[in-house]
Amino acid sequence: MTLQITYDPGRVPALIASGLATVAITLSLVIRRRRVFVRSKDGTAEVGGLTRTEGSAAGFTEEFAGIVRVLSTGDKNAR
Repeated sequence: MTLQITYDPGRVPALIASGLATVAITLSLVIRRRRVFVRSKDGTAEVGGLTRTEGSAAGFTEEFAGIVRVLSTGDKNAR
């Protein structure tokens, strides 16, 4: 008969890290990746936008127009 007692202090941190990695990769696949660039020079602003994934361009035109409207009026409620 054999009795073995083990203590593994890295088990809980490894479990937490793997759970966070799973959540992070799930979010990276679900969230639409979009970028908006603003350049200001001599009192004028240039605004540009870019969708980072194919298929996510649907609705970006309306969102981009809303962002430009908010930036031009300075009103957070202008949508």
